[in-house]
Amino acid sequence: IWHRLIIRALGMRIHVKGSLSSQRPLLVASNHISWTDIMVLGSMADVTFIARADMAGWPLIGMLSKLQRTVFIERERKRS
Repeated sequence: IWHRLIIRALGMRIHVKGSLSSQRPLLVASNHISWTDIMVLGSMADVTFIARADMAGWPLIGMLSKLQRTVFIERERKRS
């Protein structure tokens, strides 16, 4: 809902070609190029994002990421 509200508030229009597979589990990999990509993906599907660990402490963004169920990883500690 949050992502859809922001997309609408920014006046963005989304054009979708194709569809996600209905089979689960499903991994959607995307090398996004801007912060708007996250909102577009989040508005189109129930997804969980992966982000670097330091983002968890960012004001507002960290809180919103946690509400989105983002998984935070430490890039330097690949085995963790």
